[in-house]
Amino acid sequence: MAKEREYYAILQVNRAAGEAEIEASYSRLSKLYDPAVSKKPRASARWPEITEAYAVLSDKQRRADYDRKLARQRGTTRGPGIPLPSFLSSPYTLTAAAVGLVVIATGALVLASVLGGDSGEEAVSQPSASVATSVGPTPPASPPEVSGETVTTPSGLQYIDLQVGTGGTPQQNQTVMANYSGWLQSDGTLFDSSLNPGRAPFQFALGAGRVIPGWDEGFATMKIGGKRRLIIPPALAYGETGQGDSIPPNATLIFDVELLGVVGEPTPAAQAPPASPPEVSGEIVTTPSGLQYIDLQVGTGATPQKNQTVVANYSGWLQSTGALFDSSLKPDRTPFQFQIGQGRVIQGWDEGFGTMQAGGKRRLIIPPALAYGEAGQGAIPPNSTLIFDVELIEVQ
Repeated sequence: MAKEREYYAILQVNRAAGEAEIEASYSRLSKLYDPAVSKKPRASARWPEITEAYAVLSDKQRRADYDRKLARQRGTTRGPGIPLPSFLSSPYTLTAAAVGLVVIATGALVLASVLGGDSGEEAVSQPSASVATSVGPTPPASPPEVSGETVTTPSGLQYIDLQVGTGGTPQQNQTVMANYSGWLQSDGTLFDSSLNPGRAPFQFALGAGRVIPGWDEGFATMKIGGKRRLIIPPALAYGETGQGDSIPPNATLIFDVELLGVVGEPTPAAQAPPASPPEVSGEIVTTPSGLQYIDLQVGTGATPQKNQTVVANYSGWLQSTGALFDSSLKPDRTPFQFQIGQGRVIQGWDEGFGTMQAGGKRRLIIPPALAYGEAGQGAIPPNSTLIFDVELIEVQ
């Protein structure tokens, strides 16, 4: 069968896409790549992939079978191009999403198929932010015409300022939030965008090597509220290897980006997560679902509402052995973001964060039924109770 996310990436829809969105995307791609009407050089190669992806995703039973296989193979719930931490994707959520019962939205963000690097990102410990608001339209299928002075840097990066921002310029290791759309220069193919339905702005630590070099350099001289076109040569993107099925070897990439804001203060060194859950004290609250939590620090900010995006730090351990299985506090990691109440994370997270306030810290003790149940997940064995120390940095 196809690789994980291949059919969704080929058809340029996310996993929550309904029938109408799939039909619309197929219709749009038909106009671009059907060899009978298209003059694009890669049309003959891409058209069979598009028709195959459409055949699977437009058939409810075939799509459900395909998504179940994805859940078993990888256990991820990420949308096209945005990686989520491995423990946050429930196979039960995937199956539900596959039959249209869950509206998936990221938070996350990640970005392995677009921006490269590992899934880790640097931590931000303060619940402060400076953000320029933005509501993005649906991304264009090909890069729109723009005008302005083209600046070429010594590295070979080119950029055009479409709108100069009025806010501050991000500093090294500061977490930036951005919207983006990316196309291949060779044929104008859109390969990823944070403006796709159900997606959220992407965030990363500037200059930490968490994204392709062209992004680190391109954002470093922007101001908050600014918009820029980046023309990134292969040496500053994916070079001779390419990236997955979407970005071929030696590809020059075009990105239209918007710097929405920065989160917290620059953090030159990330705090190392404890190897085992530290001792804590406080009242243990048990909810009707079986979730337990201890408030370590009550926040003073807003409590997140359903569908709002939250930004959080976390460390997670197995209760049985005390083994650390993931943490946003590892070197070169950034806080994780997700939309609350959308099934994008395990149930214990949706419930546990739902009653916190920004600035708060809490220990969550999550039973298997609210985590990964009998299936387990990667480093998490079946029927595992999980311990998380979490910090709600911001409600966006």
